Amino acid sequence: MRSFISLLIVILFFLSCNSVEKIISTPEKWYDLLPDCPCTNPDKDSIRLHDGWAREARRDEMSRIKRTVIGKRDFAHLHPGAASCFRSYPFVATRINGKKRKSGQQCSYDENGKLIKQGAAAGSPDKTSPARGENNSGVLRVNIFRVLAHMKRDANPWKSEGCEKYNKLWPPNQGVNCH
Repeated sequence: MRSFISLLIVILFFLSCNSVEKIISTPEKWYDLLPDCPCTNPDKDSIRLHDGWAREARRDEMSRIKRTVIGKRDFAHLHPGAASCFRSYPFVATRINGKKRKSGQQCSYDENGKLIKQGAAAGSPDKTSPARGENNSGVLRVNIFRVLAHMKRDANPWKSEGCEKYNKLWPPNQGVNCH
């Protein structure tokens, strides 16, 4: 039974990787409901657990199944130039085009721990947050079903349309008084 469930998850993942929700302008600014990005890497000096920010895993930290079976790439694939990325948790209940969503914020940082606020390296608001917390090392834990929805609503449109169009409609968070 466990093997069947694993196989089903892999199949669903591959199907969602090819599914793209179109990038369309939304009248509501749902991303304004999300938490502001910290100006500096939340774990720059030390790992702070349960602070509402979980670091995305680097490829070398990912399990073998994520790296090989699913073909998971790390954040640097979609955010070239970012040294680290963090996701907010828990999700924020939003309504986008009349549909209830579980949204979240993604924030990217350079090698000095400074928030990246523009371009492909910048983080982005997520219509569907894959985050479900962090482990004891401060690394992101995900909800597999929200990962699938996140691929369809956020990652695939970003890849198919490009960051310029995506960021124009759903701008990267600028933090509060970040210089």
